[in-house]
Amino acid sequence: MIPASAYLMKSPPEQLPDDIARAQLEEFIIG
Repeated sequence: MIPASAYLMKSPPEQLPDDIARAQLEEFIIG
């Protein structure tokens, strides 16, 4: 959930660079 919140939230619990957060979010969605 950290990649999703880091990419989609304005104030995420853990900040990640956008490109890394997006890549991790896509991996999370794929499974």
